[in-house]
Amino acid sequence: TLAQLSAITRQDKATLLRHLDVFLDARLVERHGDTYSLGLGAFALGASYLAQHDVYTISRAPMKELAERLGETISLAIRDGSEVVYIEVVHGQSEIGVQSSVGVRQPAHTSALGKVLLAWLTPEEREASVYIHPMVRLTSHTITSPAELEAHLEEVRHDGYAMDNEERAEGIRCVATPIFDRTGRVTAALSVSGASFRMVGEHLEDSRVGCMTATRLMSMRLGANVEALMRAGSEQA
Repeated sequence: TLAQLSAITRQDKATLLRHLDVFLDARLVERHGDTYSLGLGAFALGASYLAQHDVYTISRAPMKELAERLGETISLAIRDGSEVVYIEVVHGQSEIGVQSSVGVRQPAHTSALGKVLLAWLTPEEREASVYIHPMVRLTSHTITSPAELEAHLEEVRHDGYAMDNEERAEGIRCVATPIFDRTGRVTAALSVSGASFRMVGEHLEDSRVGCMTATRLMSMRLGANVEALMRAGSEQA
């Protein structure tokens, strides 16, 4: 009841009602007469967390190893509509690096992580999640045309990885690869990010190969048939 919640939280009833109205709108709670209980939104939130728990668990060790070996920032992200959400970040030892953090959101079309997460969606799914919003420009290199992004995503599916050439932030270059689950869905993406002057030549290639090797292993641990999925992506492109 409202009285019980007020006693537990030590907040006045008027303040609690304002909070509860927000939770009701989000379906995080439900009202049954004078009582409140968890709503379907809370169930969905918990289910979403559990769905990502496996990939989070298996990613930590490979991310730490990559960060130590390459000296760059290693990020793990999932998609939420037209945005990517960072769910884990491990920083390398390089003095100039990417200062990402868990919980940060970015427009999916602006980053290597986002382009990987978009590439294996159907055109209809991209239309409903990305193209219904304006494609904001973050730098002079950001792709802001749906047609240009679609052509770029074909290359991502064919190559099996995506690049961010200062599209999200000036002076930062990233490479990202997909993590598949047992159903063949891209459940997350992993990236290596660093200063553009470092992410070139052999170091960039080492980053790409290291990222791809790590995500293939993660995908296999999630039960994915990686070779078949990558081959299908290449044929689709």
